Amino acid sequence: MIETQQLAYAHRAGPTLQFADVHLPQGGTLLLRGASGAGKSTWLVLVAGLRQPASGYVRVAGQDLAALAPAVKELAHCSCVACRRCFVGDAALAAQVDSQAPPAALAAGV
Repeated sequence: MIETQQLAYAHRAGPTLQFADVHLPQGGTLLLRGASGAGKSTWLVLVAGLRQPASGYVRVAGQDLAALAPAVKELAHCSCVACRRCFVGDAALAAQVDSQAPPAALAAGV
């Protein structure tokens, strides 16, 4: 289960990104889509626990990521780097998704 609420991230030299609230049940599916720079990768980084949000929270399996010990966050970082291909989109799939969606549009389903 992944849950986010009032999630925002402030880039050093850029805009603050605001994200839609998400409640994704165990085994659910989430589609992230939006224009380049809309925040899709940033949302993934926040949910992976690799960066701290400017506001809001991320819970994975009921655990608030802000409360995790640094050693657990480092382990998550190593797993994320090893699985980077999971976050890189398939060009054929991307071509099928309507690129005219609003920035950082989120669609959740089961």
